[in-house]
Amino acid sequence: MDLNKKFKVTTKKQFDEMIQILQRNPNLARGYSSGLKKVNIKEEWNKIGEKLNILGPPVRTGEAWMKVWADYKFKLRKKLVHNKAECRATGGGPFKQFILSETEEAASRLLQLETIVNAGNQAIGIQQRPILGLKLARTKKTTIPAYPLLQA
Repeated sequence: MDLNKKFKVTTKKQFDEMIQILQRNPNLARGYSSGLKKVNIKEEWNKIGEKLNILGPPVRTGEAWMKVWADYKFKLRKKLVHNKAECRATGGGPFKQFILSETEEAASRLLQLETIVNAGNQAIGIQQRPILGLKLARTKKTTIPAYPLLQA
């Protein structure tokens, strides 16, 4: 690791402006090309980079701003997953959830991360189907087999 390498810290103004720009183009924010070629995506990020570089240091290329956005999305998703795990945790102990800033809240809404992380009670995988040859009787609480169908 090069100790002389300087780290560039993106300012809050730059993040706020980036989110405002990406709200006008949510597919670019989510990483969907939607018919755009890679050249056009790079051109779009170069335009975004020019606007963000006006706000002061650090100054980056369009590809570097794209990397900043990807890292920001990753860290935000990681925070939301941690918060969900803390909600499911049992027992006492200190409050360990991350509190999101306004900028992170806006980015989360833009990326629809809440719906991705908190998918609700949806089961992912194969849907359960009734066993062939059984007629099901429904009750309020469960589905139970009533009687097997007679085969001739």
